[in-house]
Amino acid sequence: MEQVSFGALLRTYRCEAKLTQQELAACTGLSSSTISKLEREVEQPRRYTIGTIAAALTLTPAATARLRAAARLGQDSMGSLLTDDKPSTVNYRAPATSLVGREREVEAICALLADPCVRLLTLSGPGGVGKTRLALRVLEEMREGRPSATLIVSLAEARNEADVVGAIAQGLALPNVGPRSVYERLVAYLRGQEVLVLLDNFEHLLSAAARVADLLSQCPLLRVLVTSRARLRVSDEHDFAVPPWLCHRRRRSPVATWLSAPTLPFAYLQSVCAPYAQVSMSRPITRRP
Repeated sequence: MEQVSFGALLRTYRCEAKLTQQELAACTGLSSSTISKLEREVEQPRRYTIGTIAAALTLTPAATARLRAAARLGQDSMGSLLTDDKPSTVNYRAPATSLVGREREVEAICALLADPCVRLLTLSGPGGVGKTRLALRVLEEMREGRPSATLIVSLAEARNEADVVGAIAQGLALPNVGPRSVYERLVAYLRGQEVLVLLDNFEHLLSAAARVADLLSQCPLLRVLVTSRARLRVSDEHDFAVPPWLCHRRRRSPVATWLSAPTLPFAYLQSVCAPYAQVSMSRPITRRP
């Protein structure tokens, strides 16, 4: 099949939808000047711009994929179109502490997300176990060498299903225009687009789990990583129970060794405590339970 440039393909799709450049601009929230520059290939499209245009034109997944492929041909680098140096964030604050000692968990979670069959993965565990820091480290690993976009959405202040959908749409910079609902525009945008979304702190929004599952069913390239104190309990969910972090064992001090011994003979106690105090005893000491 002969390759068509992005500008020519965009013009074709716009004409098929019977929209002028001004009308398409009004539907996408872009300026008519930007639409003109894209069609004349004076300006290169950004990732979210393509999704917004595809949603406005109600393109099929195949047409959206073809539009993205045409855009990639016009880029000097694939990464300039499909990836960012940093993920998009919504209501997110970086943790005050860094991740330590979770290499095995990071490797295991990355392996799960690399499996095409795993599109909804929940990191479950009690509060304070380090689920958010672990998820962020996984995103760092997953972004290396992959063309997928990454979105981090903190749901700590969300209260219902509408807030979840709105937060994702906000992170993708979807314009609030047109008669369709936010969810319908979100589905249209994500069809045919490879995106990894982190939904952080989901435990108080379990009633919205069905909506997340429905979004995944309609967007075959979407993957969702969730942190929650409880599982979402929806179909096709994979659960990864985050274990408590255990400190590496340190060399025991003389006092710790003394306290842990059930029966302490005089000779042993004298050798341990000699540097600290003068001890004179005639019988073993038994540690109280």
